[in-house]
Amino acid sequence: MVLRKLVLATCIAGLAGSACAGFGIRDPKQFLSVEEKRLFKKTTQALDTGFGYDHDVELYYVFTYAYGEENPRKKEAGFADTIKSIDKSVIVSFYATVYRIYAMTAYKAAWYKQWRDKKNATYVKKYLLPPMEKYLGLIQKSIVQVYPEIESELPSIKTAADRVVQEFYDTDQKKSPFPWG
Repeated sequence: MVLRKLVLATCIAGLAGSACAGFGIRDPKQFLSVEEKRLFKKTTQALDTGFGYDHDVELYYVFTYAYGEENPRKKEAGFADTIKSIDKSVIVSFYATVYRIYAMTAYKAAWYKQWRDKKNATYVKKYLLPPMEKYLGLIQKSIVQVYPEIESELPSIKTAADRVVQEFYDTDQKKSPFPWG
């Protein structure tokens, strides 16, 4: 029994370390691996939502179809079943990716607001951020239900993602989003 716990603790520590080591943000258009895109498709389909990439603001996003708001409890149950079908280490890594996308979206919303780019600030804040927040919340809720022991790891995953996003966008922080400066 003690050996099992030791092996599990070692695996979790190794997973957390490898997730943090591989946290670099690639070119936004190449940000998601094939596996991550497959997971996005699988999980968003369970909720009758979709995901895409906006080249203008360089962000991935989750969107809701018009019929996507029908029977939310049934869809959340199906979503939880989908999360259960995914390996624990894979879903933790996927959660880190989803949180990173959320952090990038929140950062861009604040950045556009800082530069008084009302059009993009409103677009990101009102249309891209809320569905991403909802999707992130559902993933977090489902992960904690399926794997309660992971709940203590989530704050460190969020902190690491926030740090990486800040470092990635640090060079853009002082640069205007407008071509004329």
